[in-house]
Amino acid sequence: MSDSAEHPQIGHLDVPQEVIDEVGVALGRLAAEFGATVDERGIEGIPTDGWRVLQRWDTGAAVVGAPVDASGRSWRIAQLGDGRPEAPSRSARVQSETMPLRPSRADRSRGLEMRWPEATRTSIDAALDGVGFAIDIVNTGESMWRPDGDPFHVVGVIIPAEQKDVGFGWMSGGGNNRAVPLAPGEYARLPVDVGDGQWRDLQPGSYELRAFLPGLAVPSPPPLPLELTAEVIERQRRPRFARRAPADRRDQLEMQILQARAQGVGRARLEDVAKAAASAATREAARTEVQRILGCDVVVADAVLSTRLVDFTDEGVQVSLRLIEHLSGRLDELRAR
Repeated sequence: MSDSAEHPQIGHLDVPQEVIDEVGVALGRLAAEFGATVDERGIEGIPTDGWRVLQRWDTGAAVVGAPVDASGRSWRIAQLGDGRPEAPSRSARVQSETMPLRPSRADRSRGLEMRWPEATRTSIDAALDGVGFAIDIVNTGESMWRPDGDPFHVVGVIIPAEQKDVGFGWMSGGGNNRAVPLAPGEYARLPVDVGDGQWRDLQPGSYELRAFLPGLAVPSPPPLPLELTAEVIERQRRPRFARRAPADRRDQLEMQILQARAQGVGRARLEDVAKAAASAATREAARTEVQRILGCDVVVADAVLSTRLVDFTDEGVQVSLRLIEHLSGRLDELRAR
């Protein structure tokens, strides 16, 4: 477990306790130390004092924050600099949403353990044939475990058997894998999210599947050994649409249509969306700000933020409209069955 896992968190930022205990200064004074001015954008409830640096990056950008009241349970944050040394931002953008002060990832994970179910360990062939991998999150403690803003979203990473270090990207969220309270001895069985893109560059050989629970400091279980043949790898690379049940295919089509339509929604406020993304300290903050700007739900906000800039061009929008028409036709066919 890393040292940062023992730090309390403001939103999803690990912040040492000594930083939280600082008195802080006025935001204007702190911004001036970075050669920046303050952009409050008409946001109400911005603390006049108590600002301090929460995180600092090698690029020179930093996240600063201040408690909004004496209890210190809610914080405002702002970003100083955008991480581009050649064109640094000179404006401290205060986020419109407050961030909660939360216990450390280690404290929030206390008593939890990840275990491979017997069915997964003994039926790897079935898992590779489309069933998928599953894992149990078990409460091994002596008291009730309750979630505190963290999803049960387990990320699976396939690496060569001899490789030691593992790196992966993830986005806070978790879809339907909402964390649930667990009494002592209870467990939640969850799918392991192995991204389709991982199969693209694999060659036949010996691998391991490692499972991670981002956002919480639950130790990973021992890796699951995988012997991958060319046939297995090719099968995983193929589109899985044909193996889905009709209801699943309808859900997938509806989601694709929603994401394509989000492109047009985002284009109408592209400048505001781009500014929100560039000034956000975290992905969660960017998503929240885009939701506010567009008046949309979290799924549309995620889709807008994930859209490539080239897809906002006239040509990109036309392609999107043709895609919506095509997908809508397929959806009508499925509904008519």
